[in-house]
Amino acid sequence: MKKQMSMKIVEKKTCFFSEQKKMSWIKYLFYLVSVHKLIGLPQINLYHTNDIVNEIQSISQYHCIRLYPRTDIIVHYIELMIFCLGESPLKFDIDEEDYFPKWTFDELLKLNITSEQLYTWSASIDLIEDYRLLLVNKTFFNCTDFRFGDRCEYELIVDPMLSFNFSLEEYIQEYYYQFGFNYQITCYVYLECTYRLFSSDCLSWNEICDGKIDCLNGIDEENCLEIEINQCQIDEFRCQNGQCIPLIFHFDRIGIEDCYDGSDEREYHDLLFSRCQLKSGPSFACEEVISSVSVLHKDKKKDRIDKYAELIDIPDRPVLFGQIYFIYHPNLWICYVNNSDFDQFFNQINKKTLINNKICIDSQFIFQSEETFQTKEEFFRYNIMNLEEHLQKYHLPWNYSSIICNQSSMYQCLHTLKCISIDRILNYDVDCPYEDDENLTLILKSKTLLEYLDKTYFKCQTTDKYILQRMINDKYCDCTKDRTIYCEDEDLHIGYLKKTIVFQHICDGFIDMDPLLIDGKFENDETNCEQWNCDNLYTHCNDIWNCPNGIDEMNCPSTRFRCVSIQTYRFINLSIEKINDHIIDCIGGHDEIEYCTSKNQYWGEIFEIYPEFACRKENSIICLSSHRICDGIIDCDDETDEVFCQTNNGPCTHFEIIRSDIEEYICKYTLPRRKWDIIHFTIDNRSTNEIIQKNTLVLKANDEFLPVNKENLCHRGVSVRVWLNNQQNRSRQTCFCPLSYYGPKCQYQNERVTLTVRFRVYADSQRTIFSILILLSEKISHEKFVIHSYEQIQYYSLKDCQKKFAMYLTYLTRPKNRTGQYQIELHFYEIETFTYRGMFIYPLKYSFLPVHRVSLLVDIPNSKETNKYTQQQQLCDCAQDARCFGKTINNRSICICSLNKFGRRCLLDYSKMQKCHNNGLYIARSDQEFICQCRQGFHGPQCEFTEKKIYFQFDPIIDISQSIFIHLIDVTPNEVVRTTLFQTNLFKQQTFSIYWSQSYQLIFIELSNKQYYLTKLIQDTTTHLITQSNRCFNITELFNRNFHQLHLIHKIKSYHLPCQNQSLNISCFYDELHICLCYNFYHRQRLANCFRFDHYTKFDCFGRNQCENNGQCLQDKQDCPTNSMCLCEPCFYGQKCQFKSNGFGLSLDAIIGYQILPDRNFSSQLLSIQLSLGITIVFYLIGCLNSLLSLMTFQNKITRDVGSGIYLFVSSISSLILINLFLSKYLILLLTQMTILSNELFIKVQCYCIDFLLRICLVYNQWLNACVAIERALTVRQGPKFVKSQSQRTAKVLVWLVLSIITCSYIHDPINRGLIIEENNFDETKRIWCIVSYSSPIQIYHYFIHSLHFICPFIINILSAMILILQKTRQQKKTQIKRTFREIFQEELHKLQHLIIGPIVLIILQIPYLLLTFLSKCMKSTDDFWIFLIGYFISFIPSMLTFIIFILPSKFYKKQFQKTLQQCRKYIHCNRFR
Repeated sequence: MKKQMSMKIVEKKTCFFSEQKKMSWIKYLFYLVSVHKLIGLPQINLYHTNDIVNEIQSISQYHCIRLYPRTDIIVHYIELMIFCLGESPLKFDIDEEDYFPKWTFDELLKLNITSEQLYTWSASIDLIEDYRLLLVNKTFFNCTDFRFGDRCEYELIVDPMLSFNFSLEEYIQEYYYQFGFNYQITCYVYLECTYRLFSSDCLSWNEICDGKIDCLNGIDEENCLEIEINQCQIDEFRCQNGQCIPLIFHFDRIGIEDCYDGSDEREYHDLLFSRCQLKSGPSFACEEVISSVSVLHKDKKKDRIDKYAELIDIPDRPVLFGQIYFIYHPNLWICYVNNSDFDQFFNQINKKTLINNKICIDSQFIFQSEETFQTKEEFFRYNIMNLEEHLQKYHLPWNYSSIICNQSSMYQCLHTLKCISIDRILNYDVDCPYEDDENLTLILKSKTLLEYLDKTYFKCQTTDKYILQRMINDKYCDCTKDRTIYCEDEDLHIGYLKKTIVFQHICDGFIDMDPLLIDGKFENDETNCEQWNCDNLYTHCNDIWNCPNGIDEMNCPSTRFRCVSIQTYRFINLSIEKINDHIIDCIGGHDEIEYCTSKNQYWGEIFEIYPEFACRKENSIICLSSHRICDGIIDCDDETDEVFCQTNNGPCTHFEIIRSDIEEYICKYTLPRRKWDIIHFTIDNRSTNEIIQKNTLVLKANDEFLPVNKENLCHRGVSVRVWLNNQQNRSRQTCFCPLSYYGPKCQYQNERVTLTVRFRVYADSQRTIFSILILLSEKISHEKFVIHSYEQIQYYSLKDCQKKFAMYLTYLTRPKNRTGQYQIELHFYEIETFTYRGMFIYPLKYSFLPVHRVSLLVDIPNSKETNKYTQQQQLCDCAQDARCFGKTINNRSICICSLNKFGRRCLLDYSKMQKCHNNGLYIARSDQEFICQCRQGFHGPQCEFTEKKIYFQFDPIIDISQSIFIHLIDVTPNEVVRTTLFQTNLFKQQTFSIYWSQSYQLIFIELSNKQYYLTKLIQDTTTHLITQSNRCFNITELFNRNFHQLHLIHKIKSYHLPCQNQSLNISCFYDELHICLCYNFYHRQRLANCFRFDHYTKFDCFGRNQCENNGQCLQDKQDCPTNSMCLCEPCFYGQKCQFKSNGFGLSLDAIIGYQILPDRNFSSQLLSIQLSLGITIVFYLIGCLNSLLSLMTFQNKITRDVGSGIYLFVSSISSLILINLFLSKYLILLLTQMTILSNELFIKVQCYCIDFLLRICLVYNQWLNACVAIERALTVRQGPKFVKSQSQRTAKVLVWLVLSIITCSYIHDPINRGLIIEENNFDETKRIWCIVSYSSPIQIYHYFIHSLHFICPFIINILSAMILILQKTRQQKKTQIKRTFREIFQEELHKLQHLIIGPIVLIILQIPYLLLTFLSKCMKSTDDFWIFLIGYFISFIPSMLTFIIFILPSKFYKKQFQKTLQQCRKYIHCNRFR
């Protein structure tokens, strides 16, 4: 359709210059907008079209195409593939012409054309962003079929047979299939290498630092010893070439190699290359893979060998290692210069001659005879490669020194200067001249080397060999050459069985375990099986007689007891009484298995059973193997070995479809029974005997591929035609090359950094979307860096946690600075807020390497560490909603795009392509690839599925802990998959729920102290009622103490007994290693079924604890957690254990904060919240009334003539302020936690103020009351000497002085306060907390000052009351001599009760809070909620009792109050009748 449209345009192009030009433009654009989406053509948007290109510098990226990852196909890694123009655009002399329709920006704007439309019309990204900004009036050319570029100068070269309904990625993939590759020799040209053999041959980047000198000047191995001596960290794997990668990347089998020599994926290395070689499209894995059998490498060697015949008589050019020559004289001689590296090898040959000042040896002493080869090429190919392998160990590519060779990481070869990395010993490659690096006997003599081997190598127990860790489980048997039975380094499951007690293998007739010496006796899995039921879930109907009488094979769909009668030659069913009764009833003696069953053993262990054919011959039983049945020779007296046969070729040699039923039965019966394998836990008799394997990449070397019949101009690139003049039909071909190559034919190897990186996040960031900026920078000076290239990716842990990101980072110019200090920088931003999380820097140590292969495992910084990193603001031309990072070396802005924005300046938007359902957050990776962040309750690629909500209800008699662990068990054929979810049940509610979308068969609820409850074994149930009958008993509750002291191999064989005990009626139990279920086995009896369960496995958030106050961070999965929680120490709580519920000034937040349910109305809140609000309102009303009445009393000036009146007057004012703050605090906390109040500024202001003022007012009232008590005691003590005026002056000073001292003493409180936003991943609720956090010195000070303000007024009140009474008693005793002291004391106590009631009441009210403060360390659980809440409320009561305590007991104050009351009545009465 689009081609027809193009033809019409060409035919009518003169119309664009006619008088109706504007109308034609409008019609054309309307047509373009209408049909563009209907045309299935690749959308091609070029990048880097505005970069300045000149003739002096060779820019590495210009006019580039980005291929976005197919996350639906590649699930293990995300690759960012970029194809750039292989040569400078300046080399194309493109004529200016008006061949295609074009519009200026002004004209497009008048037509209301959007930037999004230009994007879909294959405009370049720079041009689209220029249009968006309208800074310049550029021109947009609308290109026709397969044309693209700012002037439509590029055209894809397509096959007419290709389908056009492709995206760009699909088109290039199909292009690769159709056109294949140009497997030409590619070169690295930026090393001044005088090559070793042919001037036409060139150096490849992987021949640099390969341990072999290829250049005559040795420049290819210059400085490479640095790599050889490189050592890796304990959590890293060392590649064979010295590169270090994260240990978890070793043999992860995801289809991409992390070592550029492929040593981390030894099994798949060659298969990967074969797949890449034959039909793979553009792939990061295929661009970087190197193989010893690679096509390029082979072709180079073939080319060299072909040229040997032509250049064999040239004596002045070395052919190997820069030191070996070939000379015809007249035969072929191998020559070398004296004192070369290879003297030791050639000295073994006596016959030498001198030719052209070189020592020469006749090749017949080294090479095999040419007569043994069919062609001369084969002769050279074999012998030269063989010579190269022999000489390699003598080769000294580097300048060795004693300083280097004496390092602990190096091994000194015997009797030579050569030393190698210690990791090269025992690696099956001979590196030392005397082969001592592979001589285990010599190596074991060194204590240092032995310790190193034991620490880092795998020791084969059967052969005492040591092998490298990378050789384990790589499909090659390295421990022994005999792979027919058992290989330690490959059959790891066998090693597991030999060392582990596996419940499913107990007493099954096969000895799997190594013997254990217990109490002087050897025990294994097949000893002392008297208490074991041999007929169980794992042995029943498995075609093996695990029970001696064969009962485990009775009543089976395909049972051996359905045998062929020896009398009638028909199938019969035998009763169990006839099994093993020493009478053969079935052909082959199948009912008498004891007769002819051979057991293959290995190291004394039965690993395979071969049932043989039994029959009688001359009154004895003979056993026939399968090949002697149906062989035409009668071996049995009753001829049963031949009577049923249809051929004489054996029962199993002809096709199954033409076998008789009897032959089929005999054939299956004589097959060997179970080899060493693992029987996995099951709950429904679906036991499979399969070896545990990971989900791995499956590669086939013999895949069928499309034939390649066409030649591609470009090596690993895409060929395009560059139109120089359309009207003259002038064009030329060039290539868009992957960043690993460049040149008109992609024939040159590019300098680059190839990066694979995997990220991990802290538990607090699993749902955070990150924008990660990855830079390649160069250090110019101490503080100056320049940026060469960068990539920006989006990371979402719940989707990407196990994925690697693969990309290229290129140097801006070619060649790079070989002595430059380069580094990789990773900068992390929270994409929704642009919060800068921090950075990670990886220096590139070996700048002399043209290609750096870097594999990283990077931890994204914790949110708590955000403040550690600062970033300077830069001036850039980024979008307003983007963040500017800086500029590249060529002054190109680096912009951090907000969510779903893209483009160099983040001006383009993906958000209109929203494809997520159920309000999921759309996160675009490209215009076709996206991920969705689903809300709780939904899942799926587009959040289209509803998660199942599972409810749990506990019986009220069960004591529920605050932390609940829900273990969901999914029983798969090969393993038991355990996922642990968490619930924080602070209120000890009897019901809770979880969302779950994956399969499961079992659910265990774990409470504190390892209490397990088993729910129903069905998945359809959405509500689980948990009672005491669901409890799993500890094995210590089921057996006596002597039983517990037995070894597990003894105990586990009695595990059927608890299930068979009807009085117990248990459903499950557990020991230190297992959880066991009790099940009904075919309605006969109850048996145990156990699986391994690590009770102490609490995935610890990758060791990165984000919990505070020594809380333990736990996550639900080991590899890719979706949720996490903090298990808090006593006295701490909160999502991060950030709250401390100690008795010192315990805040209202700590007491009731978590009792308030978010997003619930007040009627739905807990009863404790409703009651506490009612109490708060009552307290408020009482407090207001108290303050009002007190102020009415002290408004009379006469009440303030002495200090006590002033103190009580100020106390009344303070109490009024306090009670208003008290109500405000409660209401703000309630509204905030209910998410009704969300103004962050207001919440922050009240956070700093209210608690601070509350504390001041409370303490201030206590000190004022203490001042009243002191003055009253002084009044009694001084008697007539008491001066009212002085007391008044003192009081006026003290009220301000005390207030100032209290305020200053608590000033640290607001300084250390702040808001914390706490998000709960379980229910997606958000809480805002006002938190005070003290450092250790301030914490000590806080304890001290708080205790001082609390205890001192308390003591003052007690002492003042005692002084008051005792002083008055003494005074009266002096005048009343005849009366006793006790009588006078009682009388004075009665008279002065109004003076002492106050202090006594205050003392009584302070006692509860005092006890909670000092006797109870903290509020450890919600059980203490009411105790602490009552204590908190009581602390406010003294401030509410001023009127009752100080006014009513005093005749004077009471009189003044009545006087004020009368005045008020009079005032009201007068105003009433005025």
